[in-house]
Amino acid sequence: MQSKKHPMLKLFSFFSIISLLLIFYAATNEPLQQMDRNEKKIHEALSEEDSLKQNIELYMEVLGWVKHSYEEDIDFERLIKYSINGMLRNIDPHSVLLTPELRQELEESTTGEFGGLGMHVTMEEGVLTVISPIDGTPAYEAGILPWDRIVTINGETTEDMTLFEAVNKLKGTPGTEVTIEIVRRGEDAPLEKTIERDIIKVERLYGRMLDSEIAYVRIVEFSENVASDLENKLQELKEEGMEALIVDVRNNSGGLLTEAIKVTDLFLESGQEIVSVRSRDQEEGESYTSTKDPLFDGPMTVLINRGTASASEILAGALQDHRRASVVGITDQTSFGKGSVQSVIPLETPVSSEYYPEGGEAALKLTVAKYYTPEGRSIEDIGGLEPDFSVPLTWDEEIELRMHGRLGEPSLIEKEYREEEIDDDSEDFTRRIQEELGAPAEEEEIETDEIYDKQLDKAIEVSRIKLFYEQR
Repeated sequence: MQSKKHPMLKLFSFFSIISLLLIFYAATNEPLQQMDRNEKKIHEALSEEDSLKQNIELYMEVLGWVKHSYEEDIDFERLIKYSINGMLRNIDPHSVLLTPELRQELEESTTGEFGGLGMHVTMEEGVLTVISPIDGTPAYEAGILPWDRIVTINGETTEDMTLFEAVNKLKGTPGTEVTIEIVRRGEDAPLEKTIERDIIKVERLYGRMLDSEIAYVRIVEFSENVASDLENKLQELKEEGMEALIVDVRNNSGGLLTEAIKVTDLFLESGQEIVSVRSRDQEEGESYTSTKDPLFDGPMTVLINRGTASASEILAGALQDHRRASVVGITDQTSFGKGSVQSVIPLETPVSSEYYPEGGEAALKLTVAKYYTPEGRSIEDIGGLEPDFSVPLTWDEEIELRMHGRLGEPSLIEKEYREEEIDDDSEDFTRRIQEELGAPAEEEEIETDEIYDKQLDKAIEVSRIKLFYEQR
């Protein structure tokens, strides 16, 4: 029995043949020699696929049936965009087609001021997951925590959303509200939070002396000029007597690679490797090394948690590998483990969108490589950095610490040190996420006057021990 063929398929078969001819012509024609290396690689990749013709014909056949027979008439432009987005979503959560609006928003998000709730999110195993809220923003004030799973936005399930679709729904006009439903480990029911959007102004960093010798600096985000700001702050702290330094990158979801390299450069000896970036074709990759003597060479400690990601992990990983700093974390927690590199590739083909109906400048945000620490650890593959020292901290304690503004407030400075036990070593969709996170843990109630930053206490203890041996 012959299979039924729609008349329109002849037209698509014709387009398929023409497309293939153009591809192979471009791959063998003499002008190809004038193309740059990236264009050659694209054509070589296409030419090497034995099944290319068959797969293109399959795609064109499916496209033809959908266009002609689907119950709703969908124009070709939408169908092609759906195809592209589906392809990118299935390879990883960070690769995406940036419409002109999204490209502009991405550029704005690294300048230190943008609109929204003030939290960084990612897709983790297909679930919209908070990497970390930004200090002082609506999300932070609402008590959003790293690894909260957002299952609905304004009543709409996030199950089938792309990362950028979700981000767009979270953003909006300042003063308007968005309601999200989150699933959190330790909670027996989803939490609903209505948060008012605002202009997000990111304070890059702040710091102070904790006592006459130990300084504390918190880096909020690796946005533009944070390295320059840190350099100025370190000069101030040195004048105030800094002998040891604690760098806090908890809930810092990253930022610009260039700024992470510049910040790390302030603490390493000239010529020491900071990070290497390797693509699939590279065994060694491109290595970035320190270019000058350290601005500060005293004892250092770095604070991390599950919200420490990307550029923050580059800093912590380099200082840890060179034994330049001790890393203090939380028991049974690693850093987030985002160690992939995305390039934003401008596209020559205009892409139409809601605000650019005639087409605008679009881009492809594509994962092209991975970060490796100086000792060759892939931050992505190992699932995050393990701390050198850790303190036990329950979910309730983390929440209370944030809600009462006690992050960065130690007990060691405010009152006599108290010994602590320290370990050195849709509804169906919503229900499923709850089950994956496990049953709620029973936690003891915490008195407000007992809330203090245990991690910072541990970092101070480590710093004092280092200073003791250094000054002997």
